[in-house]
Amino acid sequence: MVSAFYPDPNNDVVVLCKLFWETKELLDRSSRPGALILATARVLGYRSNRMGKYKVSLTASDICDAFEIWMNHDGVYQNGIYSCCGEKARDSVCEKSWMSFYLLPYMNESHEIDLKQATLAILLDSQKKGLLVGSPKATFPHTIHEFPIITTSLVEELINKVRQVKFKYDTRADSVHKAYTDPKFSNIIYVCPLFWEGRDHLCQGSRPGTIILYVAQLLGYQNVLCGVTEDFTEQQHNMSDLPSSLSEISDTDIKDMNSPFSGATVGEGCLSQRSKTSDKKEITAVAICYAFEVWMNHKGSYENGLYTCCMESARYSVCDKSVMRECVKEMETSINAVQTS
Repeated sequence: MVSAFYPDPNNDVVVLCKLFWETKELLDRSSRPGALILATARVLGYRSNRMGKYKVSLTASDICDAFEIWMNHDGVYQNGIYSCCGEKARDSVCEKSWMSFYLLPYMNESHEIDLKQATLAILLDSQKKGLLVGSPKATFPHTIHEFPIITTSLVEELINKVRQVKFKYDTRADSVHKAYTDPKFSNIIYVCPLFWEGRDHLCQGSRPGTIILYVAQLLGYQNVLCGVTEDFTEQQHNMSDLPSSLSEISDTDIKDMNSPFSGATVGEGCLSQRSKTSDKKEITAVAICYAFEVWMNHKGSYENGLYTCCMESARYSVCDKSVMRECVKEMETSINAVQTS
């Protein structure tokens, strides 16, 4: 026993046992601050725990756990600062704790519906217009080693996940990122103030593109660019720099075009299965986002209810005359030629 509470008509008493002084000094599981919080909660009349058929909404143990686990620092206190959040006060709780994420408000339902509908329309349109590859097991020409091959199964994954995710507002976030995810919550995307500066239709740095990026990350695809985790949607790229067909790719160093395909390879199951040497999926979330925001996107402007490049009327769509469409056509021709030879 670390501490004990003895009710008294005149004065409540908390007795600190010998074991109390052997517990951790800083807030943590089985710590001195936690033990005092537990005892104080009992003084206030909260039952120690849920025993038998006795049901209460909140117990002293729940209150103690809230501080020792949910509000506590994940980092270490070193050189007068906590490594997780930069807090200097030693006896403190963490502003980046599990509790802080849990308490963030959910997005307004109408905003969530609008975002999901726009993103789903784009993903479904990529299926409709044949911008996807049916099987990742096909043998592709060596010229597309750095080409962002998006399979039908991958887009199905994205569609299903978009329907599941919920959005939360994080107004505390700095101005560097549009959104982020947390590994502790598998179906939540945290939206930052900068997110709303992105356009609502598909383009670089757009809201649908950002959602695709972080939905892919929730599915296990790494959000990695050149070996460093970054917010890819902050980058800009000139559409005119893209090759117009697959045959041009062999003469173009895509990495010099700020391509996010570093480490992405083309081969059996590389897009939908995990690497044999790692538990991470080989294609990155950044590459998936790039495929939609750049390779599948419209080159023309949206005027009088139509895209000038392909006469598509749907605002939230991909382009039937995009770079991706031309490359997939050439890819299919090459595969058919190999199969018939």
